[in-house]
Amino acid sequence: MLVDITESNFEHEVLQSELPVALDFYAEWCAPCKEMEPVFDKLAQRFEGRVKFGRVDTGAEKALRIKFCVASLPTVSVVRGDRFIDVADGLLPADELASRIERVLTGELDDTLARRMR
Repeated sequence: MLVDITESNFEHEVLQSELPVALDFYAEWCAPCKEMEPVFDKLAQRFEGRVKFGRVDTGAEKALRIKFCVASLPTVSVVRGDRFIDVADGLLPADELASRIERVLTGELDDTLARRMR
C-alpha cells in the first residue's frame, strides 16, 4: 500500500505506524524520480504487510524535505517511529533497495543507533 505523506498526516502515517515506513521523496520535474516510481511500487507490493510505503512531494511538502535533510532526488528514507534507520540517495536498483529494507526488517540496521528526528 502506498500513502501520500503530507505534513498533516505525517504523525499518524509515519510516527505512529506499527511498521517501518519507507518514504520516497520526489519532485514532479525530476526524471530520476519518475524512473524510481515503478521500482518503489514493486517494492511496496513485495513488502506489503511488513513495511508501509509513502511518497513525499518535496515541492508541496517543504517542511518534510527539511526535516529529512533531503538534498538530492530521489531519496528513500526508512524510518521506524521517530528514528531514521536508513537513507538511500539517488536512483538505485530495486534489488539494492530491497536488500536495504530487508536489513531493517531483520534488525541488521539497529534503530537504537539511528538518529532521532527533531
